[in-house]
Amino acid sequence: KGAMTSHRSVVKSAAALVGEMRFIEKDIFIVPAPLFHIFGIACNLLPALASGASIILMERFHPQQILELIEKEKVTVHQGVPTMFLKELEVGNPQEYDLSTLRAGIVGAAPITASQMKRIREELGFNLLQSYGTSETASLTINGYEDDENAILETLGRPIEGVEIKIVDEKRNSLPTGEIGEIAVHSFGNMKGYYQLPEETAKVMDAEGFYYTGDLGKLDEQGNLHFVGRKKELIIRGGYNIYPQEIETVLKLHPAVSEAAVIGMPDQVLGEVAIAAIKLLEGELATEEELKAFVAEHLAKYKIPSGILFVDEFPVTASGKIQKAKLKMQLEKK
Repeated sequence: KGAMTSHRSVVKSAAALVGEMRFIEKDIFIVPAPLFHIFGIACNLLPALASGASIILMERFHPQQILELIEKEKVTVHQGVPTMFLKELEVGNPQEYDLSTLRAGIVGAAPITASQMKRIREELGFNLLQSYGTSETASLTINGYEDDENAILETLGRPIEGVEIKIVDEKRNSLPTGEIGEIAVHSFGNMKGYYQLPEETAKVMDAEGFYYTGDLGKLDEQGNLHFVGRKKELIIRGGYNIYPQEIETVLKLHPAVSEAAVIGMPDQVLGEVAIAAIKLLEGELATEEELKAFVAEHLAKYKIPSGILFVDEFPVTASGKIQKAKLKMQLEKK
């Protein structure tokens, strides 16, 4: 689907990020994200232009080259998807490079665990914040520099100026604070619609101008948004709801695991079961039984994956997100 994004949407989004992140003319951005992606244009290119900052564009992402460029060009702003930062930590010891000029950045476009967030902030040594947005809306939320560490590590922050977020049930009724439901957004950044797909547009936009994201989340007492997962990725196993991200978060805590993705597969008895695909860290070993036992230490029995498969690489988009539809096709063959 082609989301028709307005000029006003990306410009106002950029201006909001300049204010929230305090970008200035002396900043130097390194931009490994593709500019045809909403994260590349609305969170990187335009905020840099709006603040008069310098921009280093990369033809394609390479973790070691990023670290070298940060040192050489005295980069101050580094933004990307979780995979990018994690690969930078994997290429070697970041302390071998002078990253002292790094000041700030946002991570977005895909979920990240609190432990991964903490590790990146500490090992790369800069004030990385979380942000949430979609192709249909541009930027929506961001942490604040002054937020306490738990809020920065565990939430997507609060709505930026001009954005209203509500959590709704299946009938699109608003839910109270703390309850999980679909994230709905009223924003200056909402798309005009899907290109030449009026019926698809009508499914996700209502008469009041709210866009229904298909993402599941909740709001806490401080107004911070917590991401729970994709509505269409919800696994219903024998009547129990399983949110894949919850299992993925636990699997990523295992010292041998580099990346994890959980998908639902059909089952004749239970209707659906959870299957986990695991990429191990280089040189590390783990068995299916070991990882299942690890999940059992943290989650209820019905959330333990019915199967665990090991992969060398995940299919990803140009922006670094795991393509779960392609992954499901690959796992079905296995």
